Amino acid sequence: MNVGKVILRVLRVFGIIILIPVVLVLLALLIGFITDLSVTPQWRQAQQESLEYITKLKNHRYQSAALAFVTRDGNAWDYYQRASQLVDSLPSRDKNAIGEMYRAGGSFTQSEVERLVTTYARALALWDSGASCQYCAIPAEYEKGQEMPILKFIPLHYLAKLAVLKGRLELAKENSQGAAETYARVVKLGADISGGEEILITWMVGSVIRDIGVQQMASDLSRFDLASTKFLREAVGQIEGRWPSLDSSLEAESRIFIIPLAKGWDESRTASLLGEAHPNFSSNLLGRLFLSLWSWRSQFSFRKGLLEAVRRQRGFLSAYRAVQDKPWSGIAPLLQQTEGEIERERSSFGFSTSAVLIPPHIFQRDFASRSIMRVLKAALAVRESRLSQKRNLEPLDSLLTRDPAVFDLVTGQPMRYKIAPDGETVRLYSVGLNLRDDGGEGLKMLWSKDEVKDDIWIEVP
Repeated sequence: MNVGKVILRVLRVFGIIILIPVVLVLLALLIGFITDLSVTPQWRQAQQESLEYITKLKNHRYQSAALAFVTRDGNAWDYYQRASQLVDSLPSRDKNAIGEMYRAGGSFTQSEVERLVTTYARALALWDSGASCQYCAIPAEYEKGQEMPILKFIPLHYLAKLAVLKGRLELAKENSQGAAETYARVVKLGADISGGEEILITWMVGSVIRDIGVQQMASDLSRFDLASTKFLREAVGQIEGRWPSLDSSLEAESRIFIIPLAKGWDESRTASLLGEAHPNFSSNLLGRLFLSLWSWRSQFSFRKGLLEAVRRQRGFLSAYRAVQDKPWSGIAPLLQQTEGEIERERSSFGFSTSAVLIPPHIFQRDFASRSIMRVLKAALAVRESRLSQKRNLEPLDSLLTRDPAVFDLVTGQPMRYKIAPDGETVRLYSVGLNLRDDGGEGLKMLWSKDEVKDDIWIEVP
């Protein structure tokens, strides 16, 4: 047999084997290109709507609650930004000290806190001025879409923790009113950041700051006198009632996703930014080819897939807004259904843009955090009643049932409680997101979906 012919046959077979997938890839890209052209009118309309939407965002202001210390007619961000710059790049010694004393169970050294408060007195003064402002508006370059600069928020976390340490120092010096006002200002800082800019990451950062302040209030509940307890109850109630909505930030996020593609596919980083969530995706040409092939559900068109995901997100947000004021039992089915659909998409071959634009777990986390605020508000009401009526205490059942403002957000019913063995201390609790009464066992003003028992509780002396 002629060796040359054998080699040619082998090469021909390998050529066919290689050629078939190449042809299939080219065919898929051709289908994707044709699909891109077919959705061009919808694409341009979506771009125009997004541009009009972000134009309105430019004038967005988050109006703070009418708290007693809100006295300044100005933009809180002007002060917060300057304060955060002063605590940016903290020395290792100060980072370690703040982290150690802030964490649960960490040692509190009064002399060290006094040093930190003195060292960063200017930053704390600016933060205090910002907390006194009536609104917050964080300037954002929404028109840059996914390439818009993200503000540095880590210094704000340190600023919030520094402020909490300042409040603890005030309590150590028996200034409970000063501590109460300091903690309330920390929670207001969280609200201002969450509402000051309409993007998801900003909302999440503000929510973390809120939790820092709320958890410290809960830890120090027994140390507040009547006046400071009443002040905190009113402050927590006002901030809770005006907390920035998560759905607005998510809608703005999806609008922004459309903007970078206004200049064309090759000049956009949206594909790479979405694709980087997948470990096998890179931002180069091969990465984009990979993402296009993974968009097979949308006829190999990432553009069509993004439009479908945005429309799907709008439908989800519309359904959520219809039930958002209901107890958890009325919200959970929608989130569970949506999360199940997204998980099925993730588990199958293909890229799910919807998984990026619709994160049901964040709504779950938001509801749990708001439930924590509600438990704290109810605890402050009980504490206030006990401090103001030492001889003729209002029956606990009557106190918890007469005011819907302190009802459990999860059930829409009065908070549950049990009396400690000392006959005085009350463990007040929400049944948590598992909708099961675990007898007040679970999490002390914290939340984790991994907990078997998830009652959110606080003890009121």
